[in-house]
Parts: sequence; C-alpha cells; structure tokens
Amino acid sequence: MTPEQLKASIIQYAIQGKLVEQRLEEGTGADLYKQMQAEKQRLTKEKKIKKEKPLAEITDDEIPFDIPETWIWIRVGDVGSWGSGATPPRTNPAYYGGSIPWLKTGDLNDGFIKEVPEFITELALEKTSVRLNPVGSVLMAMYGATIGKLGILEIPVTTNQACCACIPYAGMYNKYLFYYLMSMRQTYIGMAEGGAQPNISQQIIRDTYIPIPPREEQERIVAELDCLSGVIEKKREQLKELDALAQSIFYQMFGDPITNEKGWEIDRLGNMCDISSSKRIYAHEYCEDGIPFYRGKEITEKSKGNDISVELYIAEDRYNELKHKYGVPHRLIFHPPVRRRHHTGDGTVF
Repeated sequence: MTPEQLKASIIQYAIQGKLVEQRLEEGTGADLYKQMQAEKQRLTKEKKIKKEKPLAEITDDEIPFDIPETWIWIRVGDVGSWGSGATPPRTNPAYYGGSIPWLKTGDLNDGFIKEVPEFITELALEKTSVRLNPVGSVLMAMYGATIGKLGILEIPVTTNQACCACIPYAGMYNKYLFYYLMSMRQTYIGMAEGGAQPNISQQIIRDTYIPIPPREEQERIVAELDCLSGVIEKKREQLKELDALAQSIFYQMFGDPITNEKGWEIDRLGNMCDISSSKRIYAHEYCEDGIPFYRGKEITEKSKGNDISVELYIAEDRYNELKHKYGVPHRLIFHPPVRRRHHTGDGTVF
C-alpha cells in the first residue's frame, strides 16, 4: 500500500466514525447543525451573505455508509458560505500589482496557504466579482488536472474562477471539512465534465453530502489525522530515499545509459521487442462491463504501485476483433502516448 493509499484509507475510516470514540457529553451532530443554521440565518439577515435556495434533503438511497447515532448527514453546501472567484481583465493594468493576494489553483498545496505570488488592487476588488475570503476559509480547485486540490487560508485571499471557497459557519471545524473534501477527491474527479479541460461546478460540490459529528469530536478526529499524516509523510520520504538508492545502484551496476561509459553494446529497441500502439477506442464503444480498457491515467497509477480502479470497458466481441487483427503479446509493457505530457515517461508491466 502506497502512502497515498494509506492516508486515504485512514481518512475514510475516520469519517465513518471509527477512528475516535463517541462521547455523549459532547452532544450530537444534529445540535451542531442547528447552531450552524442559526449562524446562516443571522448572516443572511445582516446581508453578509445572500439568501440561498434550500438544498434538497438527503434520501436514504444517497447515504453511502453507516455513521454513529450521534452524527448526522447534511449537504456540503450547508456547512458554510460557498463562493467562487474571478479573473480581473488582464487588459486593465490598474487591476494588478496591488496588495490583495490573488490565488490560482496552482497555488493550492493540500495544506495551509501562507502566501501567493500574485496580487490585485483595491480597484479590482471593487469593480470585479472577485471575493475576499477570510483566514480559515477552505479552498478547492474545480478545473482540469487540479480538481480536488485543497488549501486552508492563513491569509485573506481572492481567487480565480477555477477555485471555490467555503467560509465555515460557527461550530464547523475547517480542518474536518478539509479532510472530508480530501477523501472525496476521486469522487469529484469522476464527476468532472467537459472535453479538453474537465471541470466540476460549485453546485456539484454543494450538493454532495458530509457526515457531521459534534464539534469536539471533529477536533479529536482532526488531531488523530494530523498525527497519522505526519507518520505517513515520514514514510513517503523514506520511500523517496529508497528510490534514489535504487537509481544509484542501477548507475553503479550499469553506468549512465546516456554516456554508456561501461561500453555496453547498443541496439535499437525495435530490434529487441515488438513495439505497437493501441488502437483508438471511441466513446460510443465503451460499455458497463466487459474487458478493462486502460488509458494513460491508469498506467500512471500502476507505475506508481497503486491499485488500478477500472473505469472503462469495451465489449468482449470488440476485444476479440482487435485480438484477431493485431494479436496479444504474452508480456506487456504499457507506455502512454508522448503527446500526453503529464503521463510521458510512465510505464508499467502486466
């Protein structure tokens, strides 16, 4: 199990109420939800947030797993005030170079945001639809390769439109929300729509659901997750060191493959094995069950040692047709096409 898989497994265990004990004296999630709703109503009455259409109640069919009796399921949109950002027109230089931090999704680090490289002016804040998010806000990326990337603000910032932000209501612990959204990353990625740059909407995030324990229990859960995350990070660093050691041993045994200082015989790869590309499979050929179809995404995960979650299949008849025409080697080394830059260099053996 990789460090990433271990962390995801522990977070999942935590949000099911299995990481820490429940204490009756801490109250219930329902009590906390009433407190959060009262905060929302107050902020709406004071016109600090806009009045929103109530989110749909959660049905029994939507609930993915059991939670402790003292917890409650609510929509993610009900934990705080959600909003997305904007990009002030670049054609107006008066909007940039000021003192107000302006965050882009590439600045998210799955941790605390203490600084960002770009700034906008008071004029941009006044004249455009950017929103200044206060310290403690939880940010999440919605576009492209960064979908699900997170951050917690330690400074007030504005953001671009590819990022949404939640200002939690009183009683909701931002770090608990942070960990829960982290556990949902792959789910959100699976919900993404669009071609060249898939994205999710703020509404999709708000419509998902979150299990809410009492506030004190949230704090105890987060304390345990913080501690375990530190241990996992140490394991990740150890694995990096082992990987560097493996590369060092390879160079010691075989030398640099570029300079070939050991004078090994050189031959073309095509003379040593059969090289062929996969045949294009169109969207209308996918089906719900059949033969697994791997893309660069799955190959990259396999190359990292992660378990592959099969998302696409082709019909067995189509597979047999391709097999008859092109054959199937007994030993396969998969490598994504080089035109996909973020997968170039990844490969795995099946």
